[in-house]
Amino acid sequence: MKVVESQPAGYASVSDKDGGNHDVIGDVTPVAVTAGETNSGNDFVEIQYGSITGTVRRDVDNNGSGDQPLADVVLYLLDSSGNSVDGDPVAPGIQPVKATTGTDGSYLFANVLPASYQVFEFQPSGYASVSDVDGGNPDLIGNITPLTVVPGQHVTGRDFVDVQLGAISGYVYVGTAPLAGVTITLLDASGNPVDGDPSTPGVQTITTVTDANGFYTFTGVTPGTYQVGQTRPFGYNNFGDADGGNLDVVGDVTPVVVLPGQTNTANNFILALDTCPDNWAEWKFQHPGESAGGNPDGDAYDNFAEFAFAMPYDSGVGSDWLDHTAWIIRPDTHNPDLLEGVFVRPKGAPGNVTYSLQYAAALGNPTVWQTKIILPLMITTEDNGDCTETVTIHDLETLTELTGGEGFVRIQVDLAEDPQAQPPVINHTSYTEVEGWKETALASCRTYNNPLLRESVFTGTVDASNGVNGSTLNFTNSAGSVDLATLLAPGVSYYLEVTAGDNVGQRFDVVSASGSAVTLATDSSVCLGTPPFNTLTGALPVTLAGDKVMLRRHWTLGELFLPGGFHASNDPELADQVLTFAEGVYTTYWLDNSSGSAKWMKFGEVNDQAGTVLAPGHGMFVNKRSAATSLLAYGEVRANNFVRPLCAGMNLVGGGYPLDQAATGAASRQMTFAAGFLGTRNFKTADSFFVWKGDASSGTSGYDTYYLLDTTPIMPLLQRWVKVGDANLNPRDAAKLMLGDGSAFIRVQTDLHSYSMPNPW
Repeated sequence: MKVVESQPAGYASVSDKDGGNHDVIGDVTPVAVTAGETNSGNDFVEIQYGSITGTVRRDVDNNGSGDQPLADVVLYLLDSSGNSVDGDPVAPGIQPVKATTGTDGSYLFANVLPASYQVFEFQPSGYASVSDVDGGNPDLIGNITPLTVVPGQHVTGRDFVDVQLGAISGYVYVGTAPLAGVTITLLDASGNPVDGDPSTPGVQTITTVTDANGFYTFTGVTPGTYQVGQTRPFGYNNFGDADGGNLDVVGDVTPVVVLPGQTNTANNFILALDTCPDNWAEWKFQHPGESAGGNPDGDAYDNFAEFAFAMPYDSGVGSDWLDHTAWIIRPDTHNPDLLEGVFVRPKGAPGNVTYSLQYAAALGNPTVWQTKIILPLMITTEDNGDCTETVTIHDLETLTELTGGEGFVRIQVDLAEDPQAQPPVINHTSYTEVEGWKETALASCRTYNNPLLRESVFTGTVDASNGVNGSTLNFTNSAGSVDLATLLAPGVSYYLEVTAGDNVGQRFDVVSASGSAVTLATDSSVCLGTPPFNTLTGALPVTLAGDKVMLRRHWTLGELFLPGGFHASNDPELADQVLTFAEGVYTTYWLDNSSGSAKWMKFGEVNDQAGTVLAPGHGMFVNKRSAATSLLAYGEVRANNFVRPLCAGMNLVGGGYPLDQAATGAASRQMTFAAGFLGTRNFKTADSFFVWKGDASSGTSGYDTYYLLDTTPIMPLLQRWVKVGDANLNPRDAAKLMLGDGSAFIRVQTDLHSYSMPNPW
């Protein structure tokens, strides 16, 4: 037989006589009773249950007072080792013992066997634990101070305090426009990154990224005091933030306080587009998809050159600091008798860019360039008050060892995207235009020509579609947002020269500009000595569409021949003179001081002639009536073919390049039969040119005359340039008889209006 105990309320069986089920004796060893005997000692041992109770409350003010009950929180009973207590040992697996808080926030684990336990709070969504009664892990009670239940004991006060999580949000703007993709980091009250996973070694930063609306948010933030930091992207400058101070941090001046269940909003950052990127990485960030060698505005400089010389990438207006060009040479600020070179660059550019001064004693094909790396001792720099600086290279003549009165210089820039790479890697190289200078001795009477150019104020490409509209050229792409009218100084004469395309070398005087359009003069004759000085007559050719151009100032009489460098008199026969020639007529300008100050006058005129335009390729004479002196010319070197229309009869012609040239052959003026020049056996009927003897020997007058000989049909056939009076008819084709800084009379029998000198260097 068996003896079964009916369990009293509040108790649990601990043991019985035969083991097995503690509520049954006889299930292991049957209880046998014989006649007349008593089977004794069939004992049961019971133990009284205990219980565990407590509350879960929520902090509503983040200061430890005024906590409120938190209902429906689930808690689990664990053993002393932190393992789940099995609520039904008979059932397969472990059946966790759990309790749920009521509306008053209380929970109860009833009928708990005496032992040591832990209680685990399963954190409700949107909440975090603040504390519990024994410290340590705020989601566990009993892990620090054992929670021991003794028979019949009701353990109370096993309380948890939770807090509702909050959030932090804000925006990042560029001006008023949202900016996506900006990284935002959550910082503690001291400005250190908040650790998002304390159980992992190191600090696991908490970051987010702004969306398409510029919006960011940190959710699940434990109430407290914080800061928020932005990682400012390349290509942008700080403009402001929500609290001032460090403009990359909100909360360093006015803390970002998160209260339970609340979102701290409007933690905004405001950026401004960096209009002058300080380094190449910022430039690339600001211009996605663009390469160093790209040229989206179709001007004279590729993207890298525009960065290296602080010029806009989307407009051909160039550097505002240098009258819209990459660099210039000018009289030295330390010594006006010397020259200096000047360019502008971003202040951070030397981190990626190497600037080198290249120089040559003469131009040629090829030109032999020598290089000097520009070192700090060679230059002075001036901060321009933005992200740029002006760099001045002093005493170019001594620095380049070009002390013979002539020289040519340019700047080479090399890009190293990774300046730490070993060996160094040059990713791209660009060059400025070539600048040159030439000092010409003036004594008695000699011809003169200045082929060096004023710096360009605009370079670009004529629109391919609707680029030519009557007398107007459109530069929608190259002008960008710039009103080209702002580039033209009042009272100054400008011309536009085609540097590449169908009409290379052609020039047109400028009438006006507006927006992205330039209106050009219409010329009825290319033979006149008065404006406009176009090289084509009539309407603009439609083939100008797609051509590259440069817009420059004309040289004037007063600029090229500064009155202070010449002798003035109230008698024109005693004053220094400048003579021009057109249509068979000389025009004489003399330096008059009868009014007390020297000014250039024209015979028969009473007005100052300083503003008279000296057109490209129109030669002149300088008649020195006083002591010998010299004239220093400097400027940009033409890099394209040079058109110089010739009209039937005499033309006083200056070349387009600062180098002496021959009539034909390599690097010459190509005065050939193919170019339309006429040869005969008689110099009176052949095309010819006349070189003033005073250019070679001061004080000498008269001309050496050369003509194009063509003995056709007499044999042997001779076709060459020869000197008048040379009985041997020696060829003079390759003789460099036409000086770069001089002029020569060219006589042609018929008009050669399309005559073009090819670029010789």
